[in-house]
Amino acid sequence: MLTNIFVRLHFFWSKMGSNNAKSASHEDPLSPDEREKIKDGFHKVAGSSSAASHEKLQALWQGRATKELLELILAQLGSSPITFNRLATLYVHAVRGSVDEQAALLVALASKGGKSCTSGQVVALVEGVTASYLQAAGQAWSQLPVGPLSLLSSCLCHDLLFPGKSTKQTLMSAAPMDLAVTEMEASKWLAAAPPGLLAMQAAVFEKIFLNADPNVGKKRLFPLCEGLPSAKATILDQAAVAFLATAVPSDCRKNWRFLFSSVVHGESFSKMLGSVVWKGPTIILVQDAGGHVFGGFAVASWNVGPKFVGDNRCFLFNLRPKMAIYPTSGYNEHFQYLNVQQQTMPNGLGMGGQLDYFGLYLDANYGKGFCSESCTTYHSPMMSTSKQFDVSHVEVWAIGPPPPTPEELGERSSVLDRDNEAKALLAMVGKEQKSEGLREPDES
Repeated sequence: MLTNIFVRLHFFWSKMGSNNAKSASHEDPLSPDEREKIKDGFHKVAGSSSAASHEKLQALWQGRATKELLELILAQLGSSPITFNRLATLYVHAVRGSVDEQAALLVALASKGGKSCTSGQVVALVEGVTASYLQAAGQAWSQLPVGPLSLLSSCLCHDLLFPGKSTKQTLMSAAPMDLAVTEMEASKWLAAAPPGLLAMQAAVFEKIFLNADPNVGKKRLFPLCEGLPSAKATILDQAAVAFLATAVPSDCRKNWRFLFSSVVHGESFSKMLGSVVWKGPTIILVQDAGGHVFGGFAVASWNVGPKFVGDNRCFLFNLRPKMAIYPTSGYNEHFQYLNVQQQTMPNGLGMGGQLDYFGLYLDANYGKGFCSESCTTYHSPMMSTSKQFDVSHVEVWAIGPPPPTPEELGERSSVLDRDNEAKALLAMVGKEQKSEGLREPDES
């Protein structure tokens, strides 16, 4: 199929030479900016010639992706000399090709020119793409280690490695690396693959061919990091940030604000509560004493109360021993829960399931947690090492835009609105805030 791709685009490029500029502009798969940048790079290495060598292209692209990925791409371009048309063709199909075209390219790259490959070769290729993406886009998180890319690539390839099985079923299963993968099987997989995979691939090829910054523009996947005092304050690494950033809604990818870490703020539920209430969407990360790392994305602001809040954009996840996302089931709307000082209801922070049977629960008595073996709200397994677990680390990040202030909502500001931490601490000790009902009336 890949040979046919080159033939079809060669026919298009040759047609362009005989068509006028106006008609060509309607058919050209490259935007004017893309065409100009690819041509500029091509002329730098080809000079007055109509073709470029592998060596000169490799020198031009050095540092834009991993050495291993660049070698695969250069091999796919064929023997020297390489024409502009071949460069443009490969770029178009990597960035915006159809699913079948991208599947053919993936198999050809993974197998170094073949029409079938193994699942292990696909995972290795995806690992090269993710490594190149982090190399290009991870500057804002450069103080963190890159992390185990094998976990990220295996997660992105989950449905190819475990056809017909959910992430809930495979958390503790070893990934098979010797499954045969044809172009047709790769196409079926890519049609339902996590959107972050193809988005990262497009960003990597834009970096290689256009020298484009993946952190600029609407396609940005990697958030900015705000307020992290040091790498020791977090259990995140760059691979985990990329994994979570591609799973959250697009408006939650721009800025991540560090709110709480048990390393920095102490092992205190009240301090965590005071740091996270009314901060907008958040990601909660937990590491248990057995080494499992897991958590949840909460789309609604946390606030103390007896009711569940949130919506079906919430999810639970694992980062260790594997990376996996557990979306909502649609069975109920028990997305987020936070309550304290209750006699008949759980006191703590929970996500999913029923009261006392949460998918994830942190007790208000800091240090204890619970993960149900099965969750009605999320398609999650028992994410922790054991059902009842000891907490080793907790941290919380606010992601996306902060909630609007009273002034932004057109309301009159009050000193009562300015210290959510104090409100949370009062709730922890069971004190009612009497002055909450003593606001001056709005005269407007």
